Formats: sequence, structure tokens, C-alpha cells
Amino acid sequence: MKNVIILLMKNEMKFVLRISRARVMLLFSLFLWAQYYFSSFHTNSFKMMITPVYLSLLSIIHSQLLYSWDSSFFSFMLTKVSREDYIKSKYYFHCFLLLISSSIVIVMDSVKQEPIIFQTVAIAVYLLGSLPYVILLLGRFNKKPVDINKGAFMNYEGFTIMPFLLVLYLLFSIAIFYYPINYFWSESIAFYVFFALGCIGFLIRNSILKLIVIDFNSVGKNLFENYLKKIK
Repeated sequence: MKNVIILLMKNEMKFVLRISRARVMLLFSLFLWAQYYFSSFHTNSFKMMITPVYLSLLSIIHSQLLYSWDSSFFSFMLTKVSREDYIKSKYYFHCFLLLISSSIVIVMDSVKQEPIIFQTVAIAVYLLGSLPYVILLLGRFNKKPVDINKGAFMNYEGFTIMPFLLVLYLLFSIAIFYYPINYFWSESIAFYVFFALGCIGFLIRNSILKLIVIDFNSVGKNLFENYLKKIK
């Protein structure tokens, strides 16, 4: 089972590196990280509302076409790969993307000698324990198939509002914990809470993924049929 998940993750990485549209998305993320590096934030609280977007940049960009990447060979997925392995491969791949994005932002903060490295790490851990689940659940709305052989220029195939929804989730989920705790107790306690929530979310991943698989089973068949119908 683990070998299947690793194989699916390797295939996902090959898509990202080989498909021209995915490579353009990677270049765009580099531009956004450069913007982050050269930006100056007036307050720590404002920085903490913006930083989560950059910590999860690769996941947000990739989530735009989650499941849609596979639309051209879903018939294979239906018969050769279990839904559980398929979902787990997507989950761990997004954890991998989060680790890459977070590492880049933390390194940039270190180079800039930012005094809030722990806060950035705490938010990164929080995202690791929560964001991949949200991405997998929202991915059910990516109903448009994508032709991976098309070029990137003027190619808007499969685009949805999913990145926008993820940014809203990031802003809301950070604010709902950060501001009340910072107001009634202290900012440091807020970041310890973020760190703890992230650890708990990651540790109970198997239980949460079982629920996501159940949800995916209820919509997966219709999703696959929708892809296959539009491809034909």
C-alpha cells in the first residue's frame, strides 16, 4: 500500500515538472515569493495574516487543478488504484508542497533576520495539520477535465475559484484564533495554540483521511463519470 502511495506521488511530481502549464505556475510562485521577500510589513499581526498565503503557495496553486490533472486517465484510477491510496497520495503530496513552501519562507525570514521565526514555524505546523484536508474536501468541486497536453499560453481550462476560497479559509482560520487569544491572553500563547493544533491535526490524520475517503466515495463516481463524459 505504501509503495502505491509513493508511486502516485512520484507521478504527481512528474506531472508538475513535465507539463508546461504546471511549470508556468511554479515560475509564478517564484515571483510571489520574491514579492514577499522584498515587502516590508508594518505590524507583526498584519504579517501573520499575509504569511500563511506564502507558506502554502505551492499547495494553493496546485489545488486549482486537484483531481482535474488526472481526468484523462480516471478510468485507470477507477480500476487499478484504491480510493484510499489515491486520497492518501494527494494528502501526502500536499504535505510535501507545504514543507517546501514553508521552508522557503522560513529561510527568507532568517536571511532578513526577522524576529518572529517561531511564529512563522507555528503557522506552518498549523497549516500542515489542517490545510491538506480542506484542499481534499474542496477538490470535489473541480469538475472540469484538463488536457495535460495543451500549452500554458492563454490556457484557462479547468480554472475555478478554489484558490480564492483557500485564501479566504487561511485568513479566517488564522484570524478566528489569533485575535481573540492575543486580545485576552497574549500573542505568544496564540502561536503555541497554532503549533498544538497543527500537531494534533497531523497526528490524527488517519482518522480524518478515513472520513475524507468516505466523502470522496459518495461523490467520486459522479466526478469520474463527469470527467470521462466531457473527455469523450
